[in-house]
Amino acid sequence: MNIKHILVGVDFGPATDAVLAYAAHFAAATGSSLNLLHVIDYLITPPAYLAPYMEKEKEAAEENFTFLKKYLAEKGIGSETEVVVGRLHESFTVALEKAHADMVILGFVAHVFRRSSSEKLIKGLEVPMLVVRGEKADAARSGHAAVKKILCPVDLSDQSRKALAAAKELKAIFDGDLEVLSVIP
Repeated sequence: MNIKHILVGVDFGPATDAVLAYAAHFAAATGSSLNLLHVIDYLITPPAYLAPYMEKEKEAAEENFTFLKKYLAEKGIGSETEVVVGRLHESFTVALEKAHADMVILGFVAHVFRRSSSEKLIKGLEVPMLVVRGEKADAARSGHAAVKKILCPVDLSDQSRKALAAAKELKAIFDGDLEVLSVIP
């Protein structure tokens, strides 16, 4: 797993600090650069009268990125930012290709009536991903993210063999513990 460019999904929600902390941790450990992406997602083509509101949202996102880029630069981490108005999956696919990204890092927010954005991306993108979620991830803040234990579920499929190979490489990068789990129903 040769990680040189990481695409980071940023929604500026409550999990942004934790997502950025892990992205910075991965970038520092692998010497990779970060491409921060904010997608203003829409299900159908928005009507023209919404254009001014979308433009304001885009400007606000670009302003928020200014602070994040400064934070990363202070840590010696190179980063690029992009705000895209479009469909989520297509926007990430284009950004992955454009950035030549080897990995995606994003947060997770559960929704009552629909799948989360991260669930959609996990199913649609074929690239290694770190989904930042859970109690330990919530505690991650600037300079306090760590990868100490890696759990790799396997089912002896080709995909799980690839996952195990990636987990072994991450174990070496972060000098963490690796646990391999296989469940027999």
